[in-house]
Amino acid sequence: MTETKIHVCETCGGRLQIDTDRKLYLCPFCGITYDYAYFNEDELLEKAARFMERREFDAARDAYEFFLKKDPHNRETLKGMMLISNGIADITEMRNVKVLEDYGYDPSQTEWITGSADEDSKEYFRRMQEIFNNAGKYHKAFISGEDTEKDIKALEKRYGALDSGIIGNYYDIHNEKLGMTDYKHPKKMLRSNLLAVWGSIGGIGLLALIIGLISRSTVYMLVSIPWFAIAAVYTYVFYFFSYRPRMKGIKGLEATKERLQPEMEELLKKKKEITDEKNGYSREINNIIKELAE
Repeated sequence: MTETKIHVCETCGGRLQIDTDRKLYLCPFCGITYDYAYFNEDELLEKAARFMERREFDAARDAYEFFLKKDPHNRETLKGMMLISNGIADITEMRNVKVLEDYGYDPSQTEWITGSADEDSKEYFRRMQEIFNNAGKYHKAFISGEDTEKDIKALEKRYGALDSGIIGNYYDIHNEKLGMTDYKHPKKMLRSNLLAVWGSIGGIGLLALIIGLISRSTVYMLVSIPWFAIAAVYTYVFYFFSYRPRMKGIKGLEATKERLQPEMEELLKKKKEITDEKNGYSREINNIIKELAE
């Protein structure tokens, strides 16, 4: 007498009925249906593999979970579950930096797989788990690097504002020939103005003084005084009301930039450390993948 194999519903435990027209098993109690292939081990794994190729992870998971109830130590099934639980179809995808950056899974969720594997496969799955642990660390370092990059850009923006403020304390001189505006440093403008004033107004006074000394004319000597006075007053007004406030503004802004410099250096140092850290995790992942392929 041939023994008839009975299949039961994995959801409610009810005995499944065969629907020959639709070629599936049907649970009369909860309505769940099962394809014939789900009770054929080879076909079931092939079906799961096709789901994986198409990245239909939910369907592949259902197939693997069903198979695990029949064989909880099957290596291919456990491998598939580990890949699905980490959002990939093949372990070589972990070589992709973009995948590592976007990795948002909890690698500890698949630690049970190593415990479920037989003794011959435990080391294999332990090394696979290390890949995902490193991927999690890479992702955290990437997020930290993104935050650091934002801080650097914010600080660079502050530098830009300070530089604009410094330039704002320069003198704007419209260059009609070139049709543009030149920006002159206050020190250069001070020298230029002093040379112009003392070369013209002061020069007149000096000329009058020299003539007076040569001719011994008191009138010429007296004439030189107001010219020297005008030049001196202009120098005073220009220095205290224009040059001095501009230089004070420039020095204050430059001092602020200097105070920010240690912060910028620290951020750049942190950025390099994070880059080195990510490279280290990436190298370790690639080494393990290469090891598992051998």
